[in-house]
Amino acid sequence: MKDHRLDRMYSKTRLALVKKQFSTYITKYRYWLFPVVLFGLAVASSTELAFSYVEAKQNLGSRYPIVAFQWFLSIIGGFTAIFAGYASVTADRNTGRLPLILKLPYSRNEYLLQKFLGHASALSALLLLVLSCGFLVCSFVLGPPPILAALAFIAVSVLYILVWLSLAMTVSMLVKTGRRAVAVLIPVFIGTGMLWRMTFTSILTPIFGEIPQTISLLITRLVPFRAYLVATNWLTGLPNSHSYGTSVGQDLNAEFVSYSTIVPLELSNGVPWYLNEWLTIPILLFWLVVPPLVATRRFNAVDLV
Repeated sequence: MKDHRLDRMYSKTRLALVKKQFSTYITKYRYWLFPVVLFGLAVASSTELAFSYVEAKQNLGSRYPIVAFQWFLSIIGGFTAIFAGYASVTADRNTGRLPLILKLPYSRNEYLLQKFLGHASALSALLLLVLSCGFLVCSFVLGPPPILAALAFIAVSVLYILVWLSLAMTVSMLVKTGRRAVAVLIPVFIGTGMLWRMTFTSILTPIFGEIPQTISLLITRLVPFRAYLVATNWLTGLPNSHSYGTSVGQDLNAEFVSYSTIVPLELSNGVPWYLNEWLTIPILLFWLVVPPLVATRRFNAVDLV
């Protein structure tokens, strides 16, 4: 009987699993906390109700809502994508659904792809909704943001969310339980995000000694969190920086700016090619594609029973 129910659920069309995942997650209230919280925080910052950078708002004008969303999305979006995907494979495996689904016309690769597309479509739809509504509301206060900058920001933000969803599914393929996946993903997100510079400095400095500044900056930008900040700062028209756009905008007219906020001002020989902002887009694409491809090879080889 259970096999018949699964057959009706998943085999009507070739994209039935995508539609099932989308409809399941788009109707869960905890998914809607993501756009509601993100909208509330970014709009509150843009309208000076809370978390507002007054000087950045004066310097950036109608671009300020973009960096306000960047600030909160870099953290909240990453956590949301992780919790969306951490149990995507382990849950099916531990409940016994996975072997039954694979008896239907799905290969393991098709199963993984459709699971990812289902999650990705739900998260992308919510993100498009909240950013569109947020920019619309903020335009009444600060004026409409530059159209091209806003569209580019939305595109890179969707890419960033999908990177963390992809990494979450990668870990879900490699471990046996959702708890183990969370135990891996949360330290990875925090260690390669807010604490990344401290993390790699504490590891590399005792081995190689003092790290050249340009190499340190390059390593800083190799992780999704900082790559996203660099890319979105660039697309918003801000200087080359791996810091939050709110901090960069705050210091635009300052007499002294530290290298951690606006990079080029501290590089006497100019910015080397490997610190160009556009290179962060291929970095994000690398994290989106390569880890799941590697994990898929192992997933295809293991016994799922």
